[in-house]
Amino acid sequence: MKEAITIRDGAVEQQNFDDYSVLRMPEAPALETWFIESHAEPHGLGEAAVGLTGPAVANAIFAPPASGCVELPFRMDESTA
Repeated sequence: MKEAITIRDGAVEQQNFDDYSVLRMPEAPALETWFIESHAEPHGLGEAAVGLTGPAVANAIFAPPASGCVELPFRMDESTA
């Protein structure tokens, strides 16, 4: 993935979005969302999945889990897979 904040001499190098590369929609992988029928009280849709997205992407990129990818952001140039 593209996003990363780098530190040089104790300071963040990226100062604004013009020098912080953000993944754009055309570059994003296709996603599939499923809603599961339930009789439980409604709590909204989508927000609960945000915390699970990073680990799911890590599992998809770095399978098997023994690759040791445990920190965000995921950088392909730092992969041990």
